[in-house]
Parts: sequence; structure tokens; C-alpha cells
Amino acid sequence: MVSSPAANNFGFSPLPRPVDNDDATGASLSLVEGTRDGNGASLDVLTDGRIPKSDDDPRSCFFFAPNTDGGRVLMDLGSPRRITQVNTYSWHNSERSPQVYDLYASDGTAAKFETNPKRPQDPQACGWRLIARVDTRTKNTSNGQQIVSVTDTRGELGNFRYLLFDIRRTTSGKTPFDNTFYCEFDVVSKASPPPSYDETVLREQRLRELDVPKQSMRFIVDYTSAPQLEKWVTNDLLSVCESWYPKLRTMLASPGHTPASLVTFRLRTDMDGPASAGGGVINLNAKWVTDVPKEAVGASVHEMVHIVQAYGKGNTPGWLVEGIADYIRWFLFEPESRGAEITSRNIGSARYDGSYRVSANFLDWAVRTYGRDGKFLLALNATLREGTYTDDFWKAKTGKTLTELNDLWLADCRKRIEAK
Repeated sequence: MVSSPAANNFGFSPLPRPVDNDDATGASLSLVEGTRDGNGASLDVLTDGRIPKSDDDPRSCFFFAPNTDGGRVLMDLGSPRRITQVNTYSWHNSERSPQVYDLYASDGTAAKFETNPKRPQDPQACGWRLIARVDTRTKNTSNGQQIVSVTDTRGELGNFRYLLFDIRRTTSGKTPFDNTFYCEFDVVSKASPPPSYDETVLREQRLRELDVPKQSMRFIVDYTSAPQLEKWVTNDLLSVCESWYPKLRTMLASPGHTPASLVTFRLRTDMDGPASAGGGVINLNAKWVTDVPKEAVGASVHEMVHIVQAYGKGNTPGWLVEGIADYIRWFLFEPESRGAEITSRNIGSARYDGSYRVSANFLDWAVRTYGRDGKFLLALNATLREGTYTDDFWKAKTGKTLTELNDLWLADCRKRIEAK
């Protein structure tokens, strides 16, 4: 097995890239057990030789439905083949990247052979041979692209017509969405032609990497889809990563939490919005970055905040999640831009829970008024990460309710506007 959070074309040795003319290309695929997730592709996507556009491209991957423990996929090659390799490929930015499955094979001639053995039936009891048990999970679950190549030191796995993939979920139900995004199953035999590749597999990969050993941090930027942004990546993005990501980890520290040490950026051409973050990956709209490169740096800081936040328990109000990210961006990273000001034009609709810039302004006022010791943001962040946050936090820290604080903040805003 080889995995890489940086690769975008499965082009990392020594394992083979997906091909579009292997023995599986004309094979028949069927679902023996399990339910396909309707947000994904049909089984046919596993043998078309093409790969997804990004690390979260469900329409280019096959995966099982949420809250299910995978299933069984049958591949019928039509006739026995002297198989030398079975290669499987997956790609996602979180728990849906690792591969967990048992591979069985048969020529179909056993006396008690059953083509479609359902769980909990053991395929070995009805004419199948266990070829391999695959589990690519690690202590710190790897994300990105993964390749598994099942081979034999003798050069041949055997003469088989049928392959059965008994696929399992990756977190045993810790999250509903833990069924792997599989994008290709390749079968290579002694008779397979020289490999040929879809153009998506052969595209040139453009990456920039930055290691910060003293901070145990690593940044990877994939700008394959936006080569024109090479200077911006090198001079602007990686520079702010090196200087600000350590600060964010300190600002949002809490006991028992270790923020991601690897952050991957992908400049994409298939996004509607400007940016998004999740699973240690930040996606940036390449066209938007090209149009507003300076603003995109600030947005990258906002998204890095989300990587560090890593909230996932209990009550985490969206206005605080986004408000904290925008507070750090507009009031700490680029205060000179005054991008989160409350003015005469927006004060009429302003509320503490307005999210993004409005909530950022409220948080800035609260920190300046009640949290000059530097512990206010740490305490707020800790409750959100632990899943213990309630609105009572504000009463405990300031002696006032959120409604009272909202009125005081707006009164302060009006006084400042009138003084201009």
C-alpha cells in the first residue's frame, strides 16, 4: 500500500497508476451485499480508467450508504485469467480514504461454488479462496490518495474468473460517513496488453511543499489546475502559513487537543464558492484567487482557523464557528483592512449572531471589553471544542446575558459612528 495526501493523479511510485485497458475494463460488476450511496456513482465507475477531479468528488467514486458496514462487490471477468495484480484506488480527504476489505477469488468450478455469497456466509465455505486481507488504516488515519496492489511473490495470484471484494467501513460507526470513496479497481493478468492511461491520470502534477520541523508542521499546495498562481503560492500563501498557523494553534489551544500538523491546499477550478475547509484540506477557487489574490490570503487564514478549531461535539453554534474565524482574520491578521466594521449602513440589521464579519465585530468588542487578559478566547474555544458551550458562558465571564451584551455592543457602535 502507498498513500499520499498530496498526489492528484496517483503518480507516486512504486505502485502502478490506474489504467483504462486492464482485464477489468470489460468485466461485469454487481452488488452482492450492501446499499450504494445515491450521492455517488454506479459500480461502472470502478473500471473506466478515470480518476476524480478532487479529493471530494462523489460522482466519480463508488461508495456505500451512510450508517452501513460496506458490502460485497462481485467482479466477473467472463473467463478465467492468470491474474498477476489486483489494484484498488481510493481518494478522499478524511475517513473515506482508507481501504478495508477482504479479497476472494474463484474460477467457478468448485462443486459447491456460489456466485453471490451473502453475509455472514463465509465465501471459503462455498468455493472461494481468500487472497488477501486489506486494511490501510493507521493510528493517524491517512487521507488523500491510496493505492493497494495485491500481488504474489511467485508472480501470479492464480487462474480466476471471479473476484469478490468484501468491503468494510473505516471507523466502525464513529461517524455515519465512513465508507471509502473507491474510484478504480484494476485487474492485470499475464495476457493484459501494455498499459494505457486516461488523460486525467497523465496530467502534470504541480505541488509546492513546506516543512517546518521545529513546529512539526507540513504544508502542501496542489496548484495543478492553476499553474499561473505559482508565484502567489510560493511568495504569499506558504509565507502566511509558516508565520500564522503556529499562532492559530496557540490562540485556539485547549487541553488534550493537538491541531493537524499537515495542511493541504488545493487550488480548484470546479468550485462555486471561494473557499472551504475540512479534514485537514483547504480548497481554494483558483479563478477567485487569480482575481483577488490579496483577499485570498486573508481567506486562507480564515480557513486555517477552521482546521485548528476541529469542533465536532455537542453544541457548536455556526455564528461562533465563523465569527471566531473572521475575528482572527479581520482584527488580528489584517486589522488595517477594516473589513468587519459596523457602519451606518449595516448597524440596523446587526446582531451578535449575524455570523462572519458581524459576529467577528461583536467578538472583538467582547474581547477588548472583558478579555484583555488573553484568556477569553481560549475559554470560549475550549467550550466549543469540548461540546459544553451554552449561552451561559457569557453570563459567567461578563456578568451579563448575550442580549444585554448585544445592546451594549450596538450602543458602543452607534457612539463611534456618531463621533465620526
